[in-house]
Amino acid sequence: NTLQIWLMYVGENINGSPAVNNFEQLTFGEGDKQSPAWSPDGNMLLFSAPSMNATNGIDIWILDINSPGSDPLDLSNQPGDETEPVWSPDGTTIAFNYSKPDSDVHLIYFMDIDGSNFHPISYEFETYSEFSPIFSPDMQYLLYVTDDRDMLRLIIRKQQEDYALRTQFDQKSGGEMGEVIDPDWSPSGDLILFTQVNGDEKTIFTAPFSKLGEEFKLLTTRHTTESQADWSPDMEWIAFTSERDGNAEIYIMTATGGIQSNLSSSPGRDLQPVWQSK
Repeated sequence: NTLQIWLMYVGENINGSPAVNNFEQLTFGEGDKQSPAWSPDGNMLLFSAPSMNATNGIDIWILDINSPGSDPLDLSNQPGDETEPVWSPDGTTIAFNYSKPDSDVHLIYFMDIDGSNFHPISYEFETYSEFSPIFSPDMQYLLYVTDDRDMLRLIIRKQQEDYALRTQFDQKSGGEMGEVIDPDWSPSGDLILFTQVNGDEKTIFTAPFSKLGEEFKLLTTRHTTESQADWSPDMEWIAFTSERDGNAEIYIMTATGGIQSNLSSSPGRDLQPVWQSK
């Protein structure tokens, strides 16, 4: 009944198809652990989980996976909820989603990797929530989702503008991409993975960043529920969450949408996959 962080070691079977060699549990104890995010060197893991402080809500925690048996540390330790952490590619900054205790609006915040310099990049008076930040590999852009005017859209902020100004990714009037969640930048920087939401359907697409929403390609079958896709570091594979079997499982497919197969095959809920960086 509780979400914990696990590792799975992915290789190939004798037929050359993806197969899991081993599972390893990394977190324990009460409270759901969600939104895992690897450090650029692959040694540290961020995730969100309930705070030990009764006055706080959900905090961002950090775990050193090179120290077996070590306890995760509460990194943010702020009133309110801090969720969906992500590392900057240079390893100096953590972007995340923050909502104050007295507010239903979620904004994008930054902090240093020791939890200091906790500050918003959004205006404090913003009325539309923001979710799921992701840096471009060269750190020139920050991409995230907003529910602007009840429409889930992708937004870009530029480093050269200190991430202060926002621009809509999909430049077409009305939004050709539809409602969008779960952005993920390819390691090469030229492609965006995203989930398109259409009622109960969730499908995964790729889009060339340079086309700004004018071109995109379907990877998963429509009339299903697939989301939370993540590129492998070599860009050959994509891991994602699928509910096509009636239960949330971790699936894998090629970068073009081929060889879709269930990796976790568990009676529990398996979701939010993220590849180790190194």
